[in-house]
Formats: sequence, structure tokens, C-alpha cells
Amino acid sequence: MRLLSSTINTLPGTSSHAEGTEIPKSLAFVVYLGEGQEESQYLEMLSQGKENIIDVFKYYLNSQQQITLSHPNHRYKALIEFLESDGSDYSPYLDKAFLISDRDSQSFKVIQYDKMLENCENKGIVWIVSNPSFQLWLLLHFTEEIESLDLENVNGCKKQIEKIETQIKALSPKGYTHGTLNKSVFKPLVETAIKNSEPFCLSVKDLKENIGTNFSVLVKYILEK
Repeated sequence: MRLLSSTINTLPGTSSHAEGTEIPKSLAFVVYLGEGQEESQYLEMLSQGKENIIDVFKYYLNSQQQITLSHPNHRYKALIEFLESDGSDYSPYLDKAFLISDRDSQSFKVIQYDKMLENCENKGIVWIVSNPSFQLWLLLHFTEEIESLDLENVNGCKKQIEKIETQIKALSPKGYTHGTLNKSVFKPLVETAIKNSEPFCLSVKDLKENIGTNFSVLVKYILEK
């Protein structure tokens, strides 16, 4: 495990420590959209009590720019700019960098997907993709019967997401409303979601065209800390 020096405390979200203090932490950086969003709530739930994950393991994109920063290319750019500028004091200590995005085939073309995959591999960034969306990972907490939704034949990402959300609400009426998670419902079922995701596409390369999610990669990383 790396030792993180006090220089890291100049970063947003960190707390102050005595000069020269070295803090043993395992540092991950996760980029996704908007504090308070579903991904944010879920990751906060997982990281609760994980003292060896430093507070700044989350980096929220500016919620006032959600329209533009929801696109994977903009999230990637934001992560690179942070790591190569504001994060220069801390990037040598980085254990993992994660980029979370939905597939959203309507706005994120195949050629863009291939380029993003290449960029992430070259930079050592772990790209977490859900096809069609993060809500699929949430649904897997309650069922592995995803095929019955016939998502491949649903026209458009928005309608796919609506169908997934309807199923989540049917299986867990008190666990989910759009934008809000009941953490007490989801937390005991995290291992179930990992298991239920295994029959589906987990390869970020194949998620370009196939229903599935590799969100379990990030979940396992946090749980092991």
C-alpha cells in the first residue's frame, strides 16, 4: 500500500492534516456525473466505513454542466485534465482511476466508443460501462432474469431505461425511485448483483454492442479495500 503525503490535502474534498504526516491510504479516483446522482449514492453506500479509501476517491463533475458532461468523451477529458494538472501532486500515488458511463448508443457512436476504449487502455483508466445504463446494475440486485425484458428489441435507449426502471420498482417498490436509492434495500444485495451479472456481458470491449455491465469490477475493488 502506498503512503500518501500531506500534499494531497490540497485537493478538493480532502481534510487537513499536520505538515509532514503520511497517511496510508489506497487511493482510487472515480469520475461520474453529478453529486447526488444514483451512481454517487451507490458508491457512497459501498465506501461507508472504508477508512482506507481516502475521501477524494470520488470526483464529481460540475452539476451545472450536466448537459455536456454527461457524454463519456467529456467525462474522460475532465478526468485527464484533473490528473495531469490539479492532481499532479497526487497522481503518483494513484492506485486506480475509474471512468463511469452509460453506453447510450444514440449519442455515443461506435467509432467514438472504440477511440475511448483505446484512450482508457493507453492511460491505464478502468472504464466502467453499463449497456444501456447504470439502472441495469441496480436491477441485477433483484433478479438475473434480464432476457425477459427483451431489451435488444426495444427501440431507443430512453425506452430501454424506462423498461428497466419499471421492473426495479415492481420488484422493490420501496427500494428505488428515479434519482433516489434506498441504501438499506440495496446494500444487503450487492453480492447478489455481482453473481447475477456474471451471465451477461462483462467485457468493456463487447459492451459496445451487447446488453450488460462491468460495474462489478468497481464494486469488487471497493469491497476488497
